[in-house]
Formats: sequence, structure tokens, C-alpha cells
Amino acid sequence: MKKLVLLVFLMSVVISYFISCDNKNQPEGKLLAEKHCQSCHSFPEPELLDKKTWANYVLPRMGALLGFSRLQPGDYYENGTLSETISIDNWNLILNYYLSEALDSLKQSGNKKKIETALKNFQTHSDAFFLKNPATTFLRILPDKGQIIFADGLSKQLYFLTDRGILLDSLATEKGVVHVEQDGAELKTLAMGVLYPSDEKSGSLSSTDLVAKHSHIILDSLQRPVYSEYADLNNDSLQDIIISEFGNVSGQLSWFQNIANNKYLKHTIRPLPGAVRTKIIDADGDGKKDIVAMMAQGDEGIFIYYNKGKEKFEESRVLRLPPSYGSNYFDLLDFNKDGLFDILATNGDNGDYPPRLKESSKINALV
Repeated sequence: MKKLVLLVFLMSVVISYFISCDNKNQPEGKLLAEKHCQSCHSFPEPELLDKKTWANYVLPRMGALLGFSRLQPGDYYENGTLSETISIDNWNLILNYYLSEALDSLKQSGNKKKIETALKNFQTHSDAFFLKNPATTFLRILPDKGQIIFADGLSKQLYFLTDRGILLDSLATEKGVVHVEQDGAELKTLAMGVLYPSDEKSGSLSSTDLVAKHSHIILDSLQRPVYSEYADLNNDSLQDIIISEFGNVSGQLSWFQNIANNKYLKHTIRPLPGAVRTKIIDADGDGKKDIVAMMAQGDEGIFIYYNKGKEKFEESRVLRLPPSYGSNYFDLLDFNKDGLFDILATNGDNGDYPPRLKESSKINALV
């Protein structure tokens, strides 16, 4: 027994020695980046973005979150809200690591095809409805009705068009409608309340009677919501509401328990920004509805929230994606017909920065 204990001790010493030696061979900036950056999301390798994007966009934004501001041009300085977790000297070591390791430009696939912008199989109609300065926040095509619905965030209108683009009707809405659900004569519209990145709680969910043309607010004070879904999550025969409150620096994935008489009780599932979209399925076959969610804004990935009953959900990460992805949509489909849901996910929301083409084969998703 003593020999076994001694052997385990010696093995741990040897392993610690090699880990220590390996760390000594790594630049200090990398070790600091691995320590601090992974406290919020997966470690972003320098090769994910080009040097200009790191220097002019991503690092200044991260620095601001940590309490450092940048002179234009010049070094960083403490702005009075300094994080207790990192010193400015260590921040500069992290900066030097990324700017020395990042490439001047990202390598592109040799099979890259030229993107065609002409719509060869489509024709424009001169009599179609036209907005001079549109800010489109929602679009849906209804092929069975031969209609198009779209929302304009500036005019705060929801427009109904024919398949030729002729205006049929319009509906006044809250600012920035991003999701619409119709159930008979009732139209539910989810609005951000603010178009640009913000933590304002000015979003809302409204209900409109299309016959009476009367609207009322179902939920207000939502934090820049981008998607809504409806399901009876607690089997009480009342329809609950799941809201992806994307937010900006803060946000949340939340569900609103229907407690009857048009009243709802809010439950926060994930108190972090970046909730994009949800799908309701019974993921574990226990007869209860679970929530599959896509999260962006830093800690990106796909999560399943298992319904444990009594208004409680348990989080399980299914897919981890790099914070540079800009995840923006997912769906669940059985591609190979094996009776299991597969994940279709898209990314590329880099609207805050100049667009950069990336070599997808160089970016690995972590499960």
C-alpha cells in the first residue's frame, strides 16, 4: 500500500513538472489570456481574427469592460472602473500576445467562389411598395397565402404585401418588431424597443385583434428581446411564453409563467446576454417540454434546459462555439433520418465591426 501511495505521489510530481515546464515555454501574455478570457467564454485563439480587427475593435471593447480605455492613438490607461482581477501591466501583456500572434489577414480557402449579387431568376416590379430609408427588422413569406410580411423599425409599422410587393395593409406597432405569431384573428408581435445595441428594458410583446384593430401589451420592460415562443411548460393547460432577451452587455433567457387572467410570472433561466432563439422539444423523453436555446454575445453555443418540474430547468451545454462566431440562427432537423435531432446553426453577426471572411475549417466547435 505504501509503495502504491509513493508511486502515485511520484507520478503527480512528474506531471506537475512537465506542466510547469510547458507553461514556462509559453508567452506570459498567453497564460494570462487563458486565465482571464476563459472566465466568461471559451479561449479565443489569435488566429480567429486578423490583427487589425483585434487591435481596433475587439481588444478595445474588452479593455473597456475590464476598466481600461485607449488613447487615440496610444496606450491604454485606467479609466476609474478598473477590474480587481487584472492589472494594466497584465492587460498590456495580453495585448502584446494577440497583436504579435494574429495574422495580418486571414487565410481563405483556395476553392473560394466569387459571390454573385445579381438575382437572375427574379424580376423587380415598378409598382411594388417602397420605403426610401428602410430599417427592416422582420420578414416572413407566407407562400400559402401569397403574402409577404415585414416590419420597419423606423416607421414602427408592420406591412402586409402581395407576392408582387403590392401593399395590402399596415399595422402600427412598437419599435423594432422582430417576431410575429398569428393565431386566428390574434397577432402577437415582439418588439425590441431599441434598434441598436443597448441594455434598455424598452422591449414589449403585444397582442392585436386583426378584426377589431385593437392592441394591448402582454409583456413590457423586456431587455432588447429578439425571439418569442409559446408552450405549456408546466402542464397546467395555460400557454406560457419564452423570451430571448438578447440585451447587450447584460440580458437573459427567460420564461413567463401564465398564472391566468392575462398575468405572468417571470422566471430567469440564464442571466446572461446573447439569447438568440429557442426551440421547444421533449429532449429526454420524460413527457415534459424542454427548451433548446442558442446563445451568442461572448459565451456562444447551444444549450438544452431540461424541464425538472415545479417551474425548474437544468442547464446542459450541447455545443460550445468561439466568441468570434456571431451566432444568429439555429434549427433542429433530422438530416440523416435516424430519429434524432441534428443541429443546423448559422453565424456571422459581425455588424458591430467591419466584416471579415473567415476560414471555417480552421475553427473547431467544442462539445
